[in-house]
Order: sequence, then structure tokens, then C-alpha cells
Amino acid sequence: MENKGVYFVIAAFRSLDDLKKQMKTDSINDDQLKNIRFEDNSSVFETAIANRNYEIADYLLEIKTPLNVLVHPEMVNEFHIIAPTLWNAHAVSIANELLDRGVDLKQRETKYGNTAMFSLALDINRPRNRNDSTLAFLNRCMEKGEGLHEKNKRGLCAMDILIRAGIMK
Repeated sequence: MENKGVYFVIAAFRSLDDLKKQMKTDSINDDQLKNIRFEDNSSVFETAIANRNYEIADYLLEIKTPLNVLVHPEMVNEFHIIAPTLWNAHAVSIANELLDRGVDLKQRETKYGNTAMFSLALDINRPRNRNDSTLAFLNRCMEKGEGLHEKNKRGLCAMDILIRAGIMK
């Protein structure tokens, strides 16, 4: 596909109707859309969640977009990307779906060595992100027990963050 960049722009700034019109113009189907990758391996879905375009993100989840896609060179997955937006109830809903679909909580990003669980714990610890729905999501993550004790490059782990925040004892 020669004009795939337009899909990333739409995922960032436009509507689901615009996305569907572009798909019709380019004669591509859902299977082709969900497999479009940018040079860094990011997906249209990751662009949508990074830009809080939840209408398009929901559609991509509905058509079963591939998950656990690692963005290079940072090697982040969808949890690393959505973590800073968990103040938004719709982001929490999407994060719960990611958890249900098995997105890896142990995936480490390369810069600091933070697991996805560490990123989630760190961002849920921010005052604007800490509410009943984010704490319920965090509890679901902790029940999985993945990525809680793996230390990053500074020797910290998600459990350290949760204990310091008073979320865990």
C-alpha cells in the first residue's frame, strides 16, 4: 500500500467515518487495515490509543486487530502506550479489553527497562489517574501476577511503586 500514512493521520486526528471513507477510496478491507504498520512497526490501533481516538480504537478491537505489537526501537506494547491516558474512563475500558486479550504485562521497554505493569502502576499512581475504575483495573492486573516483581534498570519494580503509593502493603 503506497499511502498508508494517511491511516495513521486519521487514527490520530479524524473520525471513524473518515477512516471508513478512506478505506472505501483505497479499496481496502478490515483485514488489510488491521495489519498496516508504520516504519517503527506501530499499528493504526496504537496510534489511535496514543491520541485518545477511542472511536477508532474500539472499531479496531472489534475487527480483532493484532495485539502485543512491539513498537521499535523502544519495544513498547499497547499497555505502555495507554498507561498515561488512564484518567479517561474509555481508556480504562480499552485497557481491560487488552488485559482480557492477553497483552503482555511483562513486556519491557528498552530505555528504562520498565515492564508494562510498571508503566501502568506508575501512571495509575498519578493523582488524576487514581480512581475506582483504574484501581479495579490495577487489581485485575495484579491478579495475573505478571510484571510485578521484575526490576527495571534503576532496580525498581511495579510492586515498589504500589507499596510507596499505599496501594499495596
